[in-house]
Order: sequence, then structure tokens, then C-alpha cells
Amino acid sequence: MNTFAGRRPYILVALAVISAYSMFVYLQSLHEENISNRVLQEHKARQVLLVQSITQNIGSDLDRSLQRIMALSETLRLSIPLGLDLLNLTHTVYSDVRSIAPFDELFIVYRDGTGVRMTGGSFNSTTKSIATTPFNITNGEKVFRSFIQDSLVEKTTQLSPGYNMNGKWKVAMTVPIFDFSKKGYVGLIGISIPTLDLVERYGNVLDATRLRLIFYDKNATLLAGYPLPNSIIGKSMFSSENQKIISENGRPLVNNLFRKIISGQAYTTEFDIGDGPRLVSGSPIYIGAYPAYFLNIATPFSQILSPVQDLLHTELLLNVIVLLAFTATMGYLIFIMSQWGNKMNREVKKRTHEIQVANKSLSEKAIEMQKLNTDLNGANQKIKIAYENLKKHDKLQKEFVNVVAHELRTPVQSIMGFVEMMDLNPENRPKYMERLKHNTARLERLTADTLDIARIESGTFRLSKEKSNLKELIKNAIDDLTFTIHNSKRNNKLAVIYGKENEDLYINIDKSRIAQVLSNLLSNADKFTKNGDILIKVTKLNREKEIEVRVIDNGQGIDKEILPKLFQKFVTKSDIGTGIGLYISKQIVLAHGGRIWGKNNENRKGAEFGFSLPYI
Repeated sequence: MNTFAGRRPYILVALAVISAYSMFVYLQSLHEENISNRVLQEHKARQVLLVQSITQNIGSDLDRSLQRIMALSETLRLSIPLGLDLLNLTHTVYSDVRSIAPFDELFIVYRDGTGVRMTGGSFNSTTKSIATTPFNITNGEKVFRSFIQDSLVEKTTQLSPGYNMNGKWKVAMTVPIFDFSKKGYVGLIGISIPTLDLVERYGNVLDATRLRLIFYDKNATLLAGYPLPNSIIGKSMFSSENQKIISENGRPLVNNLFRKIISGQAYTTEFDIGDGPRLVSGSPIYIGAYPAYFLNIATPFSQILSPVQDLLHTELLLNVIVLLAFTATMGYLIFIMSQWGNKMNREVKKRTHEIQVANKSLSEKAIEMQKLNTDLNGANQKIKIAYENLKKHDKLQKEFVNVVAHELRTPVQSIMGFVEMMDLNPENRPKYMERLKHNTARLERLTADTLDIARIESGTFRLSKEKSNLKELIKNAIDDLTFTIHNSKRNNKLAVIYGKENEDLYINIDKSRIAQVLSNLLSNADKFTKNGDILIKVTKLNREKEIEVRVIDNGQGIDKEILPKLFQKFVTKSDIGTGIGLYISKQIVLAHGGRIWGKNNENRKGAEFGFSLPYI
């Protein structure tokens, strides 16, 4: 019993060391799990945005290519039968479409069996004879021949399933050709696109160290992809051969993923098909309003987590060093306690003094460690705040780039399309010129707004103030709106009423910027008011030393969902506009030291937007 009592301190120390090591292992594993989960969630959000961006770009390029051959089919109505002039025109469109999408062949097939093919960078200037029974335009597989025959029968725009031609998997698009009267069916024009070349243009399908993409058609036929072996390319994902490569546990998840995406739903999930867990996101590729093809992005967890592995290993090493130091300290204490036990009876007072000294030293070390922990916690908090700010900035920047790119693409594509149509149909030049002017003005507005946002967010936004007559600015804004309404030839009746028409109000402002605010508020009122009036009221508040300008309409009012975030970027429920006009207006008014607001009217329908400016 005495022996146990003598060893009791050592047993307690040993238990403390074991407990410390157990707690360390548990906390470290929990910490690594939390970090890994956070990284996976952040990557998931980025991957969802990435697959949406890639599918939108592929769909946009394929749709633009389809529009080009549609335009060419319209021209072909005036150019039957085939001749050198038509071949030259077709070659021009062929080169144009190849700059948009990586297709490898353009073909024209007529009902009488004649046609022409264009491949590579050149074409044959003579018309080629093509057998019709069996159809043999490219000496291709029966899937492609069947698709061409069906297209000739259907007489509508067709998108093919995947097919193998000369060792390459491809898809094709065809457009019918009618004569100039639009009554007689002549044949079809189409293009074929190698799927591997198409997907490689936007990502990776072969290199295991890069972004992994899988491209397939509405039959779930795999047309290009990594990490799938070549033996299953060209077969449906639901075929027995492809089902065998998926683990039994992962098979329901994989099949559900493909079914959801083919039904037109974007989808993201995690599963293991036998070679490790991975994050898979998929989305349909729309050509027009039709989900024609589909794309998956697969990222192994090991690739997602690899950037943080070094950080976790470094952190683990530091923790191990601290734990070893703790263990060494505990070992040293055990040694001291052993010496004390051997000399306890003879040197009680001396050892008591040494214990006191040691306790003091430990207390100081504990205080020092506590201070270090406090400093470390503070540093971690600062890092966390900086990280969150960086995430927020990154998200805003991506949203800004996506919105601006989307909005700029629409007028640019329209301008390009109408310029081409002017060349192809010069008799419609005045009509196309009106649309060119409209889209050019829209592009100019988008560019100006984008530059304003860039100046605001970079801190380079400056005002150029001068003494100006507010009355003249308001009247000019009203004249501009009235002119716009008149030129738009709308049937609705809209009146703009200025309540302070005869009062000059001189104020020190940036005239062009305040004119921009007035134009934005009046345009906003006009956009949501079909019939009725827009009332402008100007009030001089002597006590507050402010001038208030209010724009009141009797339109549909402000949506309750939009109202709390009215002056934020990209907030809009309108089918037109980017939602940045009110944001820029707010920044202009704030830069003048004023206020801006928007609210629904209480006693009548419609809304009120207003701002105030100091006049001293």
C-alpha cells in the first residue's frame, strides 16, 4: 500500500500525458475535418459557377454558329442551283463559323442528291454528286446517315446525337433550305463538330492534373471525357458496360445525376465510382431554348484538398513540437519528483524551496503562454476577417464580371448580326440601321455605367462642381425623356409635369452627374409607368439648407422584394436594364453630400424616388 502511495504521483503524471496526447489527436482530427469541409464547400460553390459559365459559353458559341448557317440558308434561296459564286459565299460563312466553334465540316445536301462538302481550310469549287440510296455524303456511320435522312424528311432545324466518323466522335446541326418563295423545299445545310475539340476549347478532358470535363448527348452517350477509358466512349452511361465500371454503392447516385441533368436540371453531388470520392457538377447546354447536350465537371477530393495539405502538415508539425515540449517538461518533472522521493526525509526544507522556485517559474511560463495564446487568437481573428473580406470581394467581382460580360454580349452580338444581315440583304439596310443605332446607344450606356462603377469602387470617382441652374437641368431631362418616348412610337399616354417650372435654382454641383441622376430617375419612372403621369417636385428646405427633388409616378410601384436593397448593384426585376443605374445615382448624390431615397406612394399607386442636395 505504501508502495502504491509512493508511485501515485508518477501514475497521475502518466495519465495526464496520455490524456493530453488523446485530446491532441482528437482535436487535430476534428480541426482537419472542419478545414476540409470548408474547403470542399467553397470549391463546390466555385465549381457550380464554373460549370454554368462553361455550358453557357459552349451553348452561346453553338447557337451563334447555328444562326450563321441559318443566315446562309436564307441566302441560298436566291442562289439555287449551286455555282462558283455560291461556293465563295459559303466558304466565307464557313471561315466565319470556324472562328466561333471548332467544327470540321460544312455540307449542303439537296433533294436531288447533289451537294458540296467543305473540310479543313479549303473547299472544292465544283459540285459533288452524292448518292441518295443508301445516303453516303461522308461514307459515315449509319447513325449520321440516319440523322441526315431524318433531317431531309423533317424539314426543320435538327441537332444530332453523338456519332463516330473516321475515328472521331462528333455532333452535327442542320438547317433546312427553301426556295425564294419559302414554299418549295430544296434541301439542307449543316455542320459537324468534333466533341473532343469542342470541349478542349473550354477545359480539359484528358490531363488528370487539370479540370476534368465529361460531354454527352441526350441519350447519355459519352462523347468526350476524363477519367473515362476509351473503351466506354460512345456508349450510353446507362449501358451494361458502363454500369459495370461504377461501384455498386455509387451507381444510384451516378444514374440519378445523369437523369436530372438530361431532364434540364443543373445538379451537383458527391460520390465514389470506385477510384476515390469526387465532387461532380453537371448542367445542360442550351442551344436556343432547347437543352441539346450536357456537361459534367468532376473534381477528386484529393485534388480539391491538396492546396491545404501543406498548411495542415505545417500546423500539425507545430502542434507536435508543442506537445513534445510539454512531454519533455513532464518528463523533467517526473525526474525531479523521483529525486525528491529519494531525499524527502533529509531535505524537506531544501526541496520545498526548490518546489516554490519551480512553481514560480511555471507560473511565469504559464502567463507567457497565455499571452502568446491571446496574441495567436488575435492574429487568427484578423486572418479570418481578411479571408471573409477577400471571399466577399471575390464573389462581388465575379458577379460584376459575369453581369457586365452578359449585358455587353447582347448588343455586341446584335450589332454583328445586323451588320452581316446588311451585307446579305442590302434592301433592308434602313431597318437594320435603326437597330444598329439602338444597340450602339445601349452599348455606349453599358460602357459608361461600367466605367462609373470601376471609378467608384477604385476610389477614383471625382466631381467637377460649378454653379448651375437646377431648373434647366430638370427641363433638359424632361425634354430628353419626351423625345425618347416619341421616337419609341409607344401607344401608351404618359405626361411629365414639372411643378416648379418658373423658378431658377442655382446650386454648386457637378452638372453632368446630377443630369445623369435625373435621367436615371425619370427613365426608371417611365419604365414602370404605362399610362398616367410623372410629377417632378422641387422643394427648398431652408432649415436643413437643402433642395429636394422628387420624381413621383403612378406606375406599378416598387416590388417588396426589391425595396430593402433598392440602391445595390445588379438589383432589378425589369426584363431590360442591368440594375446599376440607381447604384451609380446613389454614389453621385452621396459624393455631393446629399441623400437619396425610394418608396411606394401611400395615397396612390406608383412610387416616389428623390434626392436632396445642400445649397450652401
